[in-house]
Amino acid sequence: MNRQSYVARKLYSGRTNEVNLSESNIKHAIQVMNELHATYPDSIGLISDITSFIGIGDILFQNFDRLSVIELKQGKMNEVVKNIILEGEKAGIATEILISQVEKNYNKDISKQTQRMINQSIRMTRLSHIINTGASIDNNLRLPSLIFDKTLDSTSFTSTLIEMVDKLLMSNEHWQYEIVENCIHIGVCKNSFYTIGCNLISNSIFSKSGKNFPVFNYIKFCLDDPLSEPYFIKPFTNEQLVAMTLGKVIIFIAINFDELINIFRNFGLKADWISRKKTNEVNSDFNNKNFTFNHQSIQVSLNDDLVFFVGGGLVFRIIFSHILPSCIAQSMINNLMNESGLINKLDSTLSERDSLPIFIDNVNLNLENNI
Repeated sequence: MNRQSYVARKLYSGRTNEVNLSESNIKHAIQVMNELHATYPDSIGLISDITSFIGIGDILFQNFDRLSVIELKQGKMNEVVKNIILEGEKAGIATEILISQVEKNYNKDISKQTQRMINQSIRMTRLSHIINTGASIDNNLRLPSLIFDKTLDSTSFTSTLIEMVDKLLMSNEHWQYEIVENCIHIGVCKNSFYTIGCNLISNSIFSKSGKNFPVFNYIKFCLDDPLSEPYFIKPFTNEQLVAMTLGKVIIFIAINFDELINIFRNFGLKADWISRKKTNEVNSDFNNKNFTFNHQSIQVSLNDDLVFFVGGGLVFRIIFSHILPSCIAQSMINNLMNESGLINKLDSTLSERDSLPIFIDNVNLNLENNI
């Protein structure tokens, strides 16, 4: 998806339970997928239930620049429920009232399925809104979510990593160590330094900050975490990729978050650790999605109107996409300067009504929720 990582974050629900294919509509999904590919030969489709990633819809379908999330429904009960929802939508009945009417007029199974299908449609609508307009209610957080309009040509430190790995493989040394922007600590090691590389970086950061900030095993996290950007798509050589994948080379990356705060401040942003009490309050609202160290989170703002917190997405962009902190700070400034546009987006989001899109059960219908 053109490295649109925000799309991936919205598709990923973080579910830990594996889907039981015997209880899913996998046969119907395969049938529809075959029909889609026959109709659109150049398309790509993913069946959600056989992935560990896509948590919204039954099929994620891309045909050229059109990306669609498709929810499949079949069976007599689903036909009844679809008709109830469509009739309610035609009559302009609010979602809450429709659910209340179904609870009174139909049996428990119909009522539960109606609620389930409405919830699915709302999640799909929100996903479409956030990707199309950049503003909606986040499906996981249940809070307004924004995507910045302005982009910045991001400078990465991938070239530094490549150079360090190359030096290590071409020499008898066991350790390469670099600090980028006085904030990003990188250690590349092999042989006997496998077991001490993490401690070397921790000690280096501790000597500068007095804090034991987390150290990431870059390669392991790339392979284990669904949201990380794979190192295979970066311009490492084949020799480097093989060495990294086979564990012959280990890469550790850490962020000195005190220096990250200083970088934000140097760009004119207000940034600081917040108290433990405020951190508990904020993380209660955000379902613990913010980065927390020693029970404290980092608050960032340009003024008192719009306040942000350093979250997992920002940390991931540094660790896995290798974006320089200065680029992230500049991007924040560019977007926060257009404060009125962000506030308008928030107003639109908060007044957003959850509409109910048509459910798809045949490929000859128009694909809904195009991205």
